[in-house]
This record gives sequence, C-alpha cells and structure tokens, in this order.
Amino acid sequence: MSEQPGPGTAPGTAPDGVSAVLRALTPTDALAWALRPASRNPGHLSYAWAVVSEEELAAVAGFSPPRVPTAVGGLCEVFAVPGRHGKPRLQREESGRPFTSSFAVFYLPASSTWRTVRRSSVLSSDTMALYVREADEQEWPRQMGRRWQEFDADGSLLPLPTASDFAIVEVAGTAVGVQVDTSGAVALGWSLRREVRGADRRWDVELHLRREPGEALRLVQEAGLLT
Repeated sequence: MSEQPGPGTAPGTAPDGVSAVLRALTPTDALAWALRPASRNPGHLSYAWAVVSEEELAAVAGFSPPRVPTAVGGLCEVFAVPGRHGKPRLQREESGRPFTSSFAVFYLPASSTWRTVRRSSVLSSDTMALYVREADEQEWPRQMGRRWQEFDADGSLLPLPTASDFAIVEVAGTAVGVQVDTSGAVALGWSLRREVRGADRRWDVELHLRREPGEALRLVQEAGLLT
C-alpha cells in the first residue's frame, strides 16, 4: 500500500469523506500481478504455510490472532505460520523458545481442502487472506501491488504515475491503506500494537478479499480488527 501517501490520501476524513475517497479510486490490474497464483508474493495461498491450531498460533505469536468473525459464515477458518512441506518453520529465542514474527489466517470455501486452495488466489475465488507480520522500518500502510515502472529513451527511470487505485483513509483513528483491482479484489493494510515477549511491538496487517472497498472497511471495523 504508497511508500508516501499520494493525492488520494485522506487522513482525518469523516465517514462521508472516506466514502468520497473510495468512490474516486480507479481499479487497475496492479493487485492482479501481485496476487496471481504463480507469484511468490504473499497475497495468495501458494506461499509456503503450515497449518496450526489457534492455540498453537497464539503461543508462538505471543498474542491472540485477529479474526474476521462476521465473515466466517460458509467459510472455513485456517490458521497458519510459515512452513515447508506442511511443517512449521519457527524462529528461536536465545532460550530456545519458538516464536514467529509472521502468520496468516485464511478464510476458505468450506467445500475445498487446504491442499486444493493453497494455490488459489483471492482474485478468482471466495477466499480471504489475513496476513500479520512484525513491523520493520518501512512506512505502512503502503501499496500491495505496483504497476511496472517505465524507462525513458535514455534509459533513465520515468516517475511512477499517481496511484489512482490506492488511498489512505482514517477509520476510527487508524490509518488504513485501500487498494482496488479490476478483478474485484481489495487489499486493506493497517497496523496493530501488541505487547509481545515483554515489549510493545507494532504489527502490520494486510487483508485481501473480494468486496467493495466500503464494505471491506466496514467489515474490519465492525470486527474490531483495527485496534
């Protein structure tokens, strides 16, 4: 979601102002490039994940994972940590205690299995993907997908065009990045603060789903995911 908020940014706007910003967004195929199943970007399910229980995830993350309870109807909730061949690949503290600095919560069609959907994408199915990772120094939220940068005749990089498909709005005091795609997919990004391993830490969140952007924002707000 943009390294620096562009003209579409609307910090501090009231609900009506947020709606106006969302209506002004122009979908592109930038998310499609980032979320396509052949990609190794984290917007789809073909990235290597290992399924764990909610209790196991809370133990290695250090806090209860955010969830989308209003969206579970008809979908199957799956908790996952980075893994390989179905086995978790966890980090270790000096004491040897396992932990993870990233995890995911997937909402998958109940008729599917993990084996069949892990190579699918929110672009082509009724799938949601909620990704959480410990924040780094990058500004957040920022664009999930970007269009290819073009070169001038002399080989120099041309400036990136204004991201008409992306904006940052403020919802209930939280900055939320919103990016829309021609496929109907939406990417939302925001940050949470949680005390983990004795320290207050920031966690960056991405939610990928197929919803209208206003509906997607209402979903995360009503689910209490922004705090």
